[in-house]
Amino acid sequence: RPANFGVVVPGVYRSSFPQAADHAFLEGLKLKTIITLVQKDFPEGYTAFISRNGIKHHVFDMSGTKKEEIPIKTMISILRLVLDRQNHPLLIHCNHGKHRTGCVVAIVRKVSGWDLDSIVSEYKRYAQPKVRDCDVKYITEFELAAVCTTHRCGTERGC
Repeated sequence: RPANFGVVVPGVYRSSFPQAADHAFLEGLKLKTIITLVQKDFPEGYTAFISRNGIKHHVFDMSGTKKEEIPIKTMISILRLVLDRQNHPLLIHCNHGKHRTGCVVAIVRKVSGWDLDSIVSEYKRYAQPKVRDCDVKYITEFELAAVCTTHRCGTERGC
């Protein structure tokens, strides 16, 4: 199984970038959707694995979280995919399954009503040994109202 693999909620998983050795494990999950949070050359066999299993693949070309925060429109697009159960089972991953994936999962937790201490604790557990203060700040300061406002009317200005 991929490094940093975990169950976010039943039917939603997180991990590092899957390698060829991980494909058999992932096939057992019967994934419908994979969300890749980094644009790069895919490992050998990755595209064939996705195609062979009929998986919908969504790639978000995100900079590393230490370079810039995840743009609100990008986060909303990701949340729409994750929160739509028709896309489950679903895997979210970046390179190492720590920072980009950790921030996305943290916002999913916020939407789900988790308390902030539990969210940050989970982020830190997966991000070890490189916990990023900028990620903790992003998670802590992320306003769900921005998601609701942007989701409702499609702009960042509000309605």
